[in-house]
Formats: sequence, C-alpha cells, structure tokens
Amino acid sequence: MLKKILIMLLVTQFAVLSAGCSKSGPSPSGEVTPNQISPIVSEEQQKQIMNDYQQLIEKPSVQPSEVRAYIDKNIAQVTSQNAVVMVNALEQVQRKHLTKLEGEFFNDHAVQEQLQKNFAPGSDLTNLTVVKDQTLKNLLQEIKENGYKIEIAEGMYYPIIDYSIYQKYDSMLPGDIAAYHNLMAAESNKAAAKDAALVIGWNEVIQRALAQEKFLSQYGNSPKAAEVKELYKRYVFFSFYGANNTPLFDYETKTFNSEAKSAYEQVVGLDTSSNLLTQLKSYLAVLANNHYKLTDEVNQFRKAATDHLTK
Repeated sequence: MLKKILIMLLVTQFAVLSAGCSKSGPSPSGEVTPNQISPIVSEEQQKQIMNDYQQLIEKPSVQPSEVRAYIDKNIAQVTSQNAVVMVNALEQVQRKHLTKLEGEFFNDHAVQEQLQKNFAPGSDLTNLTVVKDQTLKNLLQEIKENGYKIEIAEGMYYPIIDYSIYQKYDSMLPGDIAAYHNLMAAESNKAAAKDAALVIGWNEVIQRALAQEKFLSQYGNSPKAAEVKELYKRYVFFSFYGANNTPLFDYETKTFNSEAKSAYEQVVGLDTSSNLLTQLKSYLAVLANNHYKLTDEVNQFRKAATDHLTK
C-alpha cells in the first residue's frame, strides 16, 4: 500500500522562479525574512558555523525541527554555496526521518483510525483544533514543526515533506535550487493525482510540465536536474495519456477529452522554443486528422512523442 501511494505522489505547479544570491537576515524572532541585508561573517566564523552544522545533522536522533532552527539562525551569515549545503542537508534529514513517520502511520492502526475520526476527506488537515485525542494532536504538531504535512489517498493518511518551508531561504540560494524548491512546493501544496485520477486541471498539468521543462533547459547541469527530469517524465505522460481514472480518451467511445483539447489549444502557440508545446501542437494536428479519436496513428504518435520528450 505504501509503495502504491508513494508512486502516486507527484510532487509540482506554477512557473519556475529564479532567485539570486542576495543575503537575507534574521528577524528579532530568529526567523529568516526576505529583503533584510546582513553582511557575511568571516571565513573562520563560517567554518565554525558549518562544522557545528555538520555535527548537528550527524546526530542519530536529530529532528528536522532542530536543523531548521539552526538554519534560520545562521543561513544569512554564510555564502550562497554554504547555504546550499545547509538546505540540501535538511532535505536529506527530512527524507530519512520521513521513513520513521511512515512507519508510525502505516503500522499503527490507531493513528489511521484517529485521523479518520477527526478528519473527513477534503477537510483541513492542518486544523488541530478539531483533534480531541492529545496523542494524535502531539503527533500532528510534531509533524508540522518538522516540516511535513499530511495527505490522504485511497482512504489512507500519510506524511509528506512540505517543500513550502524551503521557499523562505530562496533569496539566499542560487537560481537552480530556488527553482527546484518552487517546483517541489507546487507538488506538496497540491498533488497532481490521487487514487489514480488527476486532481488538477489539464491546463495546470501543462503549466507544471512547462515549468519543469524550463528548469531542465536553464539548469541542465544542476545537481537537482535528475529529480526534476523524473518529475517531468510523469507530466509528459499525463499530457499525452492522462491517468488511469482520468484518461485522455474515453474508454468506451475512444474520444479525446474536450477539456484537455481546449486547454492544449490555448497554450500550443505560446512558446515556439518549447519541445513539449511543439509536440502537443503536432499531437492536436494528428488528432484533428483522426476526428479526435484514439486510432493506431494517434497511439503511435503519442508513444513516439513521449519517448522523444523523456529520452
């Protein structure tokens, strides 16, 4: 079940935002806020900050909340390169800790029962005021503080990384890392598909795919390029095939989805440099020649198009 749910998670959403490497300083509360200029400390002080950070993240019992607090306090004092080291390490700590959280959610039936009791599908999973069970409330508060959020699919609740927590650091990071955070935040803010069905519109499917394509074009050598490439492959497949429960072609009539047709027609002429839009434009032409039915010609074209875009 866990594997199936995680496969359905599609981390991304809106256009890629490039960020510069300007420095932001901490507010009186210690939180990083944008547009506050703070000088970089000496090289020796930075070395100490990074050494202390390394010791922190190597602690077997370290919590993501501890790492976040350290970053908030120190990231404005270091170079952009060291800032990247900090946020990337936080992501790794979160991913490692996520495995433990998933065990709590999927191995403890009481957690699922309490979540189902307190949160109906579609309700606000961040509203802890509705939670009566103190043990569950403590768990959900811990999840929030550690930079996660709760999702639901196939009636099961599970934690995911909330990538929106990284966006407050983006003004201190290189453009590729900031752009990566925006792509991933789009995914964690709203998954593209659940229960084998798209839960975002066809236009948003294309917009997310275009943002991913733009990232790969601008930052092909980024250490985050491989992850974005995998994400992009999913969206290319959505664009030409749909999802099992939201197919591009009706299973019975083999007719092309009218909403997808309208969404695609609106965007295909917007960017002539986009390989995705070029292929979608040709796709629409082939569809028109086949009366918007799933024929052998259409099927062969979409297979060749997806192979070309994802190679």
